Amino acid sequence: GRIVELTVAPPGAPRAGYSEGFLKATSSLPGITLVHQAPSKMLGEDTADRMNEVLRLQKDFEVIFAHNDLIAAAASKAVAAARPELKERILVLGVDGNLGKGGGKEMIIKGDLDATICRPPLVDLACAIIEKCLSDPLFTPKPRYDVKPVALNFEAAIEVAKTGLPLPGIE
Repeated sequence: GRIVELTVAPPGAPRAGYSEGFLKATSSLPGITLVHQAPSKMLGEDTADRMNEVLRLQKDFEVIFAHNDLIAAAASKAVAAARPELKERILVLGVDGNLGKGGGKEMIIKGDLDATICRPPLVDLACAIIEKCLSDPLFTPKPRYDVKPVALNFEAAIEVAKTGLPLPGIE
């Protein structure tokens, strides 16, 4: 599909690796084309302007990939206002998946965005390590743990709202 990427302005912001990772992940997939990339302010205040530019230049696309959920929700709202028929056909994907009030999980449930990539809180990992150390005196924590991100769509967001994120496994 044709993808619009909304990065966090200014270039070189802490999320610069998102673009590199996204391009690396999609470059090997047939039929995936990045058709537009534009910077947007972290809180999405200028996202409507960016999306108006996108809509003027790109007549059709299937995905909006935004570097955070606030930008994704603002992009979704801008497309819905300008071209409601297009909004019904595109996937709006954010990153953060904040589980708190008003965060990505709630944005999905309310219909403000379609999906997000949630980075589980590291405090959950720390608690799991502490609990393991307390319950098993022979346990030695690893020097490094990789915490896998969790993709949330509507169904997963509803489940996480009920039960919370699964706790990270500790070996």
